Amino acid sequence: MKITFLICIFSISIISLKANRDSSHTHIKDTFNLAQHFSRGHVSGHFRNFFMNTINEGSLRDYWTNAFGMSLHYESLAFKGFMFEMKGIFTFQTFSSDLNYKDPITGLTSKWEHELYDVLDPENRTDLDRLEELFIHYQWKNSFIRYGRIPINKTPLINQRDERMKPFAFEGLYNEIEFTKRWKSKSIIIHGVSPRSTVEWFQLNDAIGLYDNGFSVNGNQSNYLGLLNSNYLIAQEINYKTEKTDFSLWNFYMDKLFNLNWLQLEINHNSWKLGLIGVHQFGLNDQSVLTQENQYIAPKKSVNIVSSILERKSKTTAISLSRTDIFGDGRFVFPRELGREDLYTSLVRSRFEGLGKSQSTNFSLTYFPKQKENLEIDIIGSYVQAPPTIDFAHNKYGVRDYFHTIFRVDYNFIGKLKGLELDFIYIYHKDVDTEPLTQQEAFNKTNFHQINLIMNVNF
Repeated sequence: MKITFLICIFSISIISLKANRDSSHTHIKDTFNLAQHFSRGHVSGHFRNFFMNTINEGSLRDYWTNAFGMSLHYESLAFKGFMFEMKGIFTFQTFSSDLNYKDPITGLTSKWEHELYDVLDPENRTDLDRLEELFIHYQWKNSFIRYGRIPINKTPLINQRDERMKPFAFEGLYNEIEFTKRWKSKSIIIHGVSPRSTVEWFQLNDAIGLYDNGFSVNGNQSNYLGLLNSNYLIAQEINYKTEKTDFSLWNFYMDKLFNLNWLQLEINHNSWKLGLIGVHQFGLNDQSVLTQENQYIAPKKSVNIVSSILERKSKTTAISLSRTDIFGDGRFVFPRELGREDLYTSLVRSRFEGLGKSQSTNFSLTYFPKQKENLEIDIIGSYVQAPPTIDFAHNKYGVRDYFHTIFRVDYNFIGKLKGLELDFIYIYHKDVDTEPLTQQEAFNKTNFHQINLIMNVNF
């Protein structure tokens, strides 16, 4: 609990100082006094309580847990354009079923509930601390560069994804440049990561494969953790944005693994939105020196993705239809330890990483009553068609055809309770594959209901 102790001391010291609550990077005046530089910084954070309950089919064991945590973020004032930021976070279990108790039929334990703590140490429920951010930030006009342990958001593959108690955290360089009001660019270099639902930091080569390695293209169990010699990820974006059009072109280069291009175009006209995503990925020749079981991606194999959405939005509702198709002779892969894809059909507890020759169709209805602007209700239905589970060349994790349904209610309090947010998420995952389903294949993967109740207090 050393980091927790430091966070507590740090919070007491900082909050006791005269804080300047203007956290804008672009309108902070320089200060030349070192004491003022620290004492007038900005402190923010949140308390989070997360209750999760997974109900498996029939006599398969159910699990539930309640996690509580806090994050504390400090942002200094600017000095000659320079500033620094730091963020600490901790989590502990308040009450729970025994998440390590094995289901008598399958011999497996909890999956989703473990992700609120540390998936690499299932016995740990209290010593869950992490120094999540610590970086130098340099600002000029509307452009900036950061280096250190940095937050990364608004990319199609690398994001914090703050859907658990601990999001993805990254170490490296992040740069945004505004050429004009319409043209911008981003550059990212990542060489370290603390994956979501973990507390430790890893070099990239030691992180890829910490989660499930799935199956190789020949059907054997994959094993590539620590064997890929991949040391960095480079991502670059060019963005053009007007009032009605948003165009982005991304390139992701994963050292010795793959190259991936992501093109995205969105057009907004009156109450309509049309979005289109095109992805092309191919494996690098460096993988050829490894056995198939040790390869992360098949060398020279490629995959293409087309994802689209059509949305109609009124003053109180939004209705959308989206579709994603994956085709080519390979399978779409991206290290699950670094983030997850943001396609138009991507949903909570459902992902397409590891699939090839697949299709998914979503229907979404969102209701945000005019008289309750702080309330949002979502109903989403998704149908995913995957290759046969024995088609390992296009199905890395043995995913079966399924329906995925989400009902979500999000409410942000106002007035004296401003800062309090409640989020209720109900998920039903239903297997519709024509092949027989064993209980081993179903447990925590399909035919389950899940309830998530999340409370955030932001300050």
